[in-house]
Amino acid sequence: MSRVKPIPETYPAVTPMLVCSNASGTIDFCKTVFGAKERMRMPGPNNSVMHAAIKIGDSVVYLTDSNEQWGAKSAKKLGGATVCVETGTTTEKNLADYFRTNKMQLKALTFEGNDPTRQAYEAGRCDAYTTDASGLAATRMIMKDPNEHVILPEIISKEPLGPMTRHGDNQWTDIIRWVYNAALIAEEKGITKANVEQMKSSEDPEVKRMLGVTDTVGPDMGLPQDWAVRALKAEGNYGEIFERNLGPKTPLRLERGLNAQWTQGGLQYAPPIR
Repeated sequence: MSRVKPIPETYPAVTPMLVCSNASGTIDFCKTVFGAKERMRMPGPNNSVMHAAIKIGDSVVYLTDSNEQWGAKSAKKLGGATVCVETGTTTEKNLADYFRTNKMQLKALTFEGNDPTRQAYEAGRCDAYTTDASGLAATRMIMKDPNEHVILPEIISKEPLGPMTRHGDNQWTDIIRWVYNAALIAEEKGITKANVEQMKSSEDPEVKRMLGVTDTVGPDMGLPQDWAVRALKAEGNYGEIFERNLGPKTPLRLERGLNAQWTQGGLQYAPPIR
């Protein structure tokens, strides 16, 4: 009596299966960069890849294009879709640029104002709705069934949002900027709402300056010596603020993404306090 081997001959112990937004492009990339050899390809509808296999060295990798029925969604699968967008905004231009760059057909349905745009999407007049990522998260919260709507992973433009101050009020601008910077530095240095008092005993010169143990950063801005301690005790560091107000455990359910620290692959960093 023979036994079926769970791992076929010449196959490694683990064989990955990749669900791609562009499987054909991924195969071409692997051929160019890794010297992959294509073993087989089963075409799907609309020039998609239903199933393919490539070999890189002694490893086999399976690939397929994403399919909405599997729950694998991507903005690159919206070619020919009708998208609701607010007219006269950078979002409208970004949408057109993204579809043009990815050689997809766009059917944009435009409206004056965010509420009419959202209402048209909820009424089924379009297949997708676009605005800033934080705006999408906030809008999803007020929909009839938020769980029926998925925010696609692609960030199609850089639209930074941040604090604003009145032009010409330099002192207030400095205060806002450095409280923000202190929140970022605190996260990087491991200072939290809970341990800020204990961190005063740190030997890190920047931590000592920021927490008012040394130097006069606060008084130089017209603030108390312990300005950063007060701010961090009140709200915590940047990560704590993000997770509490925007993160995955909040109704907005936003990931850090590019808002992560520069040490974690994000764009957030602060100049040193000196």
